[in-house]
Amino acid sequence: MTDSFHYVPILKSKKAEFQSIGSLVPVLKSGVTPLIDIVPDSKEKLQQHINKIIGYFKLWGTAQPIIIDGYMFAECTETINGLHPIVYLLRELNGAGYRCIPVINAGAAVKFNNLIVLEAENLELEMGLRINRSGFDTAQLNQVINATLNHLAPENIDLIFDLRSLIDTNLNDLAHYCLRALEDIILRFDWRSVILSGGSFPADLVAFSPDQVHIIRRQNWLLWNELIRRGVSRIPTYSDYAITHPVFTEFDSPGMNASASIRYTYEDSYYIYRGRGTRQHGFRQFFDIAEALVNSPQYYGIDHCEGDKFIHKCATQKRKPGNLTSWRWVGILHHIMVVLNQLAEAKRSLSAERT
Repeated sequence: MTDSFHYVPILKSKKAEFQSIGSLVPVLKSGVTPLIDIVPDSKEKLQQHINKIIGYFKLWGTAQPIIIDGYMFAECTETINGLHPIVYLLRELNGAGYRCIPVINAGAAVKFNNLIVLEAENLELEMGLRINRSGFDTAQLNQVINATLNHLAPENIDLIFDLRSLIDTNLNDLAHYCLRALEDIILRFDWRSVILSGGSFPADLVAFSPDQVHIIRRQNWLLWNELIRRGVSRIPTYSDYAITHPVFTEFDSPGMNASASIRYTYEDSYYIYRGRGTRQHGFRQFFDIAEALVNSPQYYGIDHCEGDKFIHKCATQKRKPGNLTSWRWVGILHHIMVVLNQLAEAKRSLSAERT
């Protein structure tokens, strides 16, 4: 994963997310390495839940690598067949031929990271290291990296520098901080790859009025381009959280009344077509919402991807409105295709400038 114009979407281990990356044709999959955050489910037994996640991996396949971070289970004391659930998951996936890259996380307990390192070494797996931004202070980055790496060689590690939520951040301040963090500390190590990630999407849509279209800037995409403009010595691989917030919440938890809304990526922004609660107003709202999107200047067209085809069919045929899972699949797949096209164009433009 040495190409700066590769794409690393950070996705939750949910059905819609795997359906999205599974919808990509092989030539597009080769430009994507998903990072899957393994998320808990309070409504299922542990082994049942982990086995269900393992089943989702079939949608991605075994041809291309996939990064796995189990930090949300770092404090888990329950085992599956005597194994920590993430160790169990890694062994099952490795045995089935999946090209897993487990991640040690600077935010996780040392005991958990040591367990992941030991398992990766036993299975002869490549590894990743994920560090998070702490405010705008770079002073402790070097200490955090050294402490988490321990005996591991950086040249064998993919570093994920995760800025987490970038909502309400100033782009100039953000670029200044990242340039210092990269040049002064991170790039002093000879990493196999350096991945820069962050999320610009809110945790929920509660603050957005229904029956309206809202626009949010894609701060992490603007930041990545700004770092190139400022001449960063090594362009980091682009990564984001697609159309979700970095912090996991069980969006389908009991008592939650999710709205019928479409999250649609367009150039440097997210367009949120906000509907009303599905409990009171149902899913047929999607017919009108999809029609409004298809008739807007932002719609990429029916041939852009399977997600856009689904939107067009919903808008014109008005037979099957889909559910929350299908519309998450639509939004993530559309977003991935937008990013892949943007990265290809950025690569062409930079190559043209250098010739």
